[in-house]
Amino acid sequence: MDLPNDIKHLYITWLEEDVLAYSLRNQKSALLYTRALEKLRNYNNPVLTPRELIRVPFIGEKIVGQMEKRLAKYCDENGYQLPVGINDTQRQAIKFKRSNQDTTNDDDNVSVEPCGPSSKKRKPAKPAKKKKYVPVKRSGGYAILLVLLERDPDCNGLTKNEIIQNASPYCDKSFTSNPGTNQFYSAWNSVKTLLNNDLVKVEGRPAHYYLTDEGKELAKNLKSGDDVEFGGAQQSSSSRSNTAPNGRSSAPNNLASDPPDNTFVQDVIPSVIPARNRTYHEWNGVRYHFWEPGSYSVRFVVDNREIRSVNERDFFDTKLQTLGVKAESRPLTVGDGIWIARNRNTNEEVVLDYIIERKRLDDLASSIKDGRYNEQKVRLKRSAVQNVFYLIEEVTSSDVQQMADAIQTAMSMAMTTSNFHVKRTKDADDTIQFIAKTTKQVRSFYQNKKLLVLEPRNLEYQQDYKRVLDEFREKFNTSNVLCSHMYYTFDTMLSKSKLMTTRELFVRMLMTIRGVSLEKAIAIQRDFKTPRHLFENFDAKDPELAKKYGKRIQELIGDLYKK
Repeated sequence: MDLPNDIKHLYITWLEEDVLAYSLRNQKSALLYTRALEKLRNYNNPVLTPRELIRVPFIGEKIVGQMEKRLAKYCDENGYQLPVGINDTQRQAIKFKRSNQDTTNDDDNVSVEPCGPSSKKRKPAKPAKKKKYVPVKRSGGYAILLVLLERDPDCNGLTKNEIIQNASPYCDKSFTSNPGTNQFYSAWNSVKTLLNNDLVKVEGRPAHYYLTDEGKELAKNLKSGDDVEFGGAQQSSSSRSNTAPNGRSSAPNNLASDPPDNTFVQDVIPSVIPARNRTYHEWNGVRYHFWEPGSYSVRFVVDNREIRSVNERDFFDTKLQTLGVKAESRPLTVGDGIWIARNRNTNEEVVLDYIIERKRLDDLASSIKDGRYNEQKVRLKRSAVQNVFYLIEEVTSSDVQQMADAIQTAMSMAMTTSNFHVKRTKDADDTIQFIAKTTKQVRSFYQNKKLLVLEPRNLEYQQDYKRVLDEFREKFNTSNVLCSHMYYTFDTMLSKSKLMTTRELFVRMLMTIRGVSLEKAIAIQRDFKTPRHLFENFDAKDPELAKKYGKRIQELIGDLYKK
């Protein structure tokens, strides 16, 4: 049976399948096939053989070959005769495949082989040996292995930030993604390949990476094979990184002498240098060490998303630099500004006991409406920072006037219930002045303080971050010794998208109910761990759930917490 004179609809259907398949895999071929499909739909002449498709724009030999295979298969399955223009190899391939399927007996599952002197029993193919993974020179995996070998010879573990900060001398690619330029993957994604090949292991929270025995052997072979000198590579990297991509001078690796007070560093974090001969202690399963007074410098970090307006994105950067504040800019997981201490010898960073949250009055009003206000208060409390400055800039708008009572209540609760330091400023310039004065006071306060630096590795939930710090404060805090978490622990554990549990989500759900504060939500969640526990308890107390829902739920919780 012959095919119709025009089977263009078949080719359109097959191209649509290819476009869908390539689109789901995010391959670049999807764009080419989409253009070819559009041109074929608008093609007015009839099409019989795939070779005639070559006249259509964006269709080349590759697409023609694919269409020939599909047409041969289609004709074989539906009893059509192949057009003369189809290559004979396509006919043979289909017939051979068809004959192999016919020689199989499905009833007894015995394959029937042709008889004759040329017929030989085929030996079962040996499974191919898995090729050992060796990263390409100056790739992401290559750099990660060398950094772990250099910086962590004892396999105690390094954090992601410590690896990234020291990997640039051994890698030609960036370790940070840039979705704005469609660069969704970075050199750090190679760590997944290293983990899958058992070259690197990861443990704890915050996560610490270390080499396995096989990974250490491979890293040593890479080092000796490429004549890598750790000391020289580190020196050359520091000389190359003295200038940041934006043209500003970055901080050197050794901070024995601080830069001038008016230095502002944009998104540059110096490489961490391993501490030598450091004495570690352990209490209650948490390792810690001490920083002596004068061994660290105090700096202010501002969130790089904090802007004055769309047209003045660098306002805070410029003003802080003008007022002589040692400041840096980077994305913060909590707050709009935070004070940190940086070790002068190792460049390690810890979070100090001061943080600010900046709000304009109109922004505060909108955050009260959509619930962001309560959510931000929860995250600030969970940070365990004891001195929280809530800065409110005065502005006038209709929303502010309509919500005057709600704003006043919110500020009162921030002071009385949450123990925040509420400060009302005139405008952004007044806010900058307050930050500058506070920075000098914080620097003076920590001038003679000894820091107890915590390094926990077994934090399962975000609440554990505050619990561990509170326990250490109660045990070790004195007038001259203060406890602090490492900055990478702060950044990892308090992220919005990480370590969210059902209990934490339940607290947030309860806080969306009018009149339920953070304290009330926590009290309810303490007795009813999840929404399921609450509903099960409620059902048991009132069988007629549909009739008395609103009244019974209030009675249930009200009776439970009645004084």
